[in-house]
Amino acid sequence: MRAFDQLLDLLMLEHVHDPSRLEAELFASIDPANACVEEICLLADQLSSLLDACREAEADRGASLTRRAAA
Repeated sequence: MRAFDQLLDLLMLEHVHDPSRLEAELFASIDPANACVEEICLLADQLSSLLDACREAEADRGASLTRRAAA
């Protein structure tokens, strides 16, 4: 999950304002008008939704196991 979170941060341009990170330099070379930018944004949103669903399912599974152990 940590690797997916890091990938999501990269796709969402989370660190482009941090001059100590490579993302800041690479962001400058992105042309916002390029058609692939919209596709990357859509894929990032989908990945975010999937990660949220995985976390929710994992939390539900943990709660279910806790209830079973208490019974």
